[in-house]
Amino acid sequence: MKRLIIVLPIVALSCVFLLHMNANRANPFSLGVASKAPETISVSITKYEDCIQKESLITIKAFLKRENRLPVGKNLSKLDGQIRKYQTSLDSTIHNLNAIDAHSFLHDEFRRCKELILSSESSSFLTYYHLKIMEACYEKDKMLNESSQNSLANL
Repeated sequence: MKRLIIVLPIVALSCVFLLHMNANRANPFSLGVASKAPETISVSITKYEDCIQKESLITIKAFLKRENRLPVGKNLSKLDGQIRKYQTSLDSTIHNLNAIDAHSFLHDEFRRCKELILSSESSSFLTYYHLKIMEACYEKDKMLNESSQNSLANL
């Protein structure tokens, strides 16, 4: 009975150890040391695959043109000035966030504007404003992706 009390925990710990090694895709019987760098790079590359796609922006633009919801032949200089102010505040916000939070913020803002455009019958000026915000979010997200890929290449 005393042997069972000693052997049983050892067997259980061995099984847990082997299962843990199998879950990490490591060979428990290999003495070789695996390099972690390739895994890190592949995880980082796939981390940004969910980013804003240009096709999504093109689809929204096509929808808005088809529905005639964009202002045509109107003076948009005041509105463009407001959009530049928004882009300045967007740059400041992104600059103050880490890369993951900045991506999350841009995705949320893009999604918010998309929902506003698709769900409500707002004026053509407001629709134009939200479309330009979506374009700015796409450009900033693309810029963050490119800068993060360059920093990964330097590793």
